Amino acid sequence: MSQGSFPKHWRPAQTTVALNPNAAYGYFAMAQAEGPLGRCEQAIAHIKQAFALSPRDPLGGVWHISLGGDEASCGQLDAAISEFKQAIDAGYRTFIPYALLAGAEAAKGHEAEAKLALADARRLNPQLTLKSIPGLGQIIADGLRKIGLPEE
Repeated sequence: MSQGSFPKHWRPAQTTVALNPNAAYGYFAMAQAEGPLGRCEQAIAHIKQAFALSPRDPLGGVWHISLGGDEASCGQLDAAISEFKQAIDAGYRTFIPYALLAGAEAAKGHEAEAKLALADARRLNPQLTLKSIPGLGQIIADGLRKIGLPEE
């Protein structure tokens, strides 16, 4: 895949890292460009580099969500579950990490854990549907369908 096919924020992120190799946000931005294109291994490496540069970053919860999504896309459900839990532990307690955790747990076959996480997500967003979760990957979406989350 050529760089020209990457989302528009790939080049600025790459330039940021080239000018300042310690720019954690540049690595995170590169991961955001690669993940949706199926380049989950590269995205994971970039987010891990961002964490190495800024381990207590205020956006760490968001980074854990992104890392969990990329791990799930690579089929690493145990790692994805761990990342979603870390996002919640880092203080990112919106419906999103709970819903993603529910989907990953369901995909892993952990129905009881999945239903508990989905209940937390629905407590935070009573109108929760698959359509209302941004950037939802196929594995997690299938897990959420498995435990009864409606499409719309």
